[in-house]
Amino acid sequence: MLLDRSVRCWGRNNSGQLGDGTMMDSPLPVVVTGLTDVQSLSGGLFRTCALQLDGVVQCWGSGMTSPQVVAGLGTSTAIIGGRGHNCALADDGRLRCWGDNSKGQLGIGNTTSTDIPTLVPGLENVVHVMAGQEHSCAHTASNQSYCWGKNLYGELGDGTRLSTTLPSLVLNAADQTKLVGGWIHTCARSANGTVSCWGDNMDGQLGNGFSQNFNTPQTVIDVRLGLLSDGFE
Repeated sequence: MLLDRSVRCWGRNNSGQLGDGTMMDSPLPVVVTGLTDVQSLSGGLFRTCALQLDGVVQCWGSGMTSPQVVAGLGTSTAIIGGRGHNCALADDGRLRCWGDNSKGQLGIGNTTSTDIPTLVPGLENVVHVMAGQEHSCAHTASNQSYCWGKNLYGELGDGTRLSTTLPSLVLNAADQTKLVGGWIHTCARSANGTVSCWGDNMDGQLGNGFSQNFNTPQTVIDVRLGLLSDGFE
């Protein structure tokens, strides 16, 4: 996003993910057609989405070579993308998701994929959202975190390794304020600046000094707010 709030993209474009009206790869930035007043961007495997200042969400890629308004969202305040799905947070604090749902990552109670934004039931007053490869999480104003979708490595943080199609409460998450996700692990920043992570840990990505997976939040050793703040904004 540039100072004039237009957008430029570059790289692979086999599915129209650069949004310039073509499917030609570009090693240099190209203008995304028709986008102005953009406040934030979210990317996935083959598509990109933009949230405008007026709360309208537009997406492109997956065969669409230029931005298209996502219908049925109303005014959104945040947009986040996983590998093949997206979620948008409405100004009323409710969450809608769409796209690939093969692992229940939309949180709508089934595993049927849909291109229609669908309300995630049971969640109110959502203040922050993240999406991983095949899971999603949300933090609410009541200071609780919920995750749903694939849970093979414990990335939902609910103490199990059972996947779920509906939001499941993250354990020991009462003081979390911001969430951020990797492909198959999740991290959270707490109010006092500490960071905790859970899920896949085969390469030590949870930062707790071990290399086995964990299905509940684990405190990252010797990390405070100032060191990781950019990753949570």
